[in-house]
Amino acid sequence: MNQIGQNVSDAKGELTLKAYKKVNETLNVGPIEVKVKEMKVMHATPDYSMIDFFHGYTHDEDFDIVKVNVEIKNNSDKKIKFSPVAFLETDRGEHIWKNLLVK
Repeated sequence: MNQIGQNVSDAKGELTLKAYKKVNETLNVGPIEVKVKEMKVMHATPDYSMIDFFHGYTHDEDFDIVKVNVEIKNNSDKKIKFSPVAFLETDRGEHIWKNLLVK
């Protein structure tokens, strides 16, 4: 999905694209190179069968999801554990920690 208002649905529920931005920006975090390809805000309406899964994150029956598509490259010779998104700050100053993020 890359057109605002576009939606998809299947047995697990429905997603509608609310916002889309092609970013293609590269950030360096220590030896890690992170290329942020695109970002999407989607409105999710899960099927009743999926409600229990999402209750760990929200008790709302429908909600917005932020999806960030990244490509990660380790430029060192060592194995590194890296989570590209552990903390988000919204344009309204809200702070969202990694325990609210679904991988």
